[in-house]
Amino acid sequence: MQSFKPLLPMGEKTVLEHTVELFKQAGICDIRVVIGHRANEIAAFANATGAQVIENPYYESGMFSSIKAGIKNLKNTQEAFFLLPVDVPLVRCQSVLELLNTWQNSEKKIFYPTFMNRRGHPPLISTEFAQKITEYKGGTGLRSFLKQHEVYATDVPVIDEHILFDIDTPDDYHKMLDMYKHYDIPTTCECLEILTRRFAVGKGILDHCLAVAQVAGYLTQILNSSGCSIEPELVNASSLLHDMLKSEPDHAQAAARVIEKMGYPRVADIVACHMDIIVEDDVSFHAAEVVYLADKLIYEGRLVPCHDRFKYKRAEYDGDINAIKAINVRYETLIKVKKRFENQTGRSLDKVLSDMTLVLDESIVYDFSY
Repeated sequence: MQSFKPLLPMGEKTVLEHTVELFKQAGICDIRVVIGHRANEIAAFANATGAQVIENPYYESGMFSSIKAGIKNLKNTQEAFFLLPVDVPLVRCQSVLELLNTWQNSEKKIFYPTFMNRRGHPPLISTEFAQKITEYKGGTGLRSFLKQHEVYATDVPVIDEHILFDIDTPDDYHKMLDMYKHYDIPTTCECLEILTRRFAVGKGILDHCLAVAQVAGYLTQILNSSGCSIEPELVNASSLLHDMLKSEPDHAQAAARVIEKMGYPRVADIVACHMDIIVEDDVSFHAAEVVYLADKLIYEGRLVPCHDRFKYKRAEYDGDINAIKAINVRYETLIKVKKRFENQTGRSLDKVLSDMTLVLDESIVYDFSY
């Protein structure tokens, strides 16, 4: 790594402080930081967080010795413990809570968080195994011990790509910092897990969301090249999730409530207004308008001109006076957003669309095979 990982800056805190704060947010009170190499430096930061500091005099013999030191003094009243290497700092609080919830409702003893069927950190382990772990001398340490006790284990799927990411190199660290900038936005893979695993949306909705995200990303590039400062990550996540509860009444508001509960309020705000947006001429073109515009340009999986989308909608609801009225209002709003786009970019939206070939990036297409 070429640097001391626990004390690397991560926003306004260190990596160590962020990992301790993760468990505090989940309601964990007994947090232990095992120290060895450069112990005095880490102890100062760990003590400031309120964590209990445990010194491992045998740290040079490997990580397993630190694991043993950390769990050696667990009491019988403590039923289970998490184990998290300090170089896995981006785990989401919701993942810890889901592990706790599963543990409270299961007879299993070892709980692994999984993302896309891959196990990550932190495992939650019953203290029934604490003494056996401290006495274990075989194999490759804890991994070997847990493998021998697989019958007691279960996987807990979480919407958290970060359980799989650790910092081993300077490149990893810089990638982590970039990911941390957008920590309040679900990644593309997390969005796809939400759509397909958590809510099992149909292929039609999934294809629509992928297409909207593709168009929205293209429009964001054009807008940012003309002076806007729109977060591509925010646009992408909001586009992918905007129709996640399409089958429910008032699906935009329903989805927004779920997304906010997941911990993504900015995405929720955009999803909430993707059907009906208030156009403000005195503000810069923003992410919510991009998603609104892109959504209205996709009809049955195809990129269509603004007027064609609403022509098809009027035909679909022919004879329903209230529906036609709502369609006309949304069309008027779309024209306002279209004009704002053209004023901002100096380009005709119709010309932009004619230049766009809607080909979904193969890296975005979801794999249902596993």
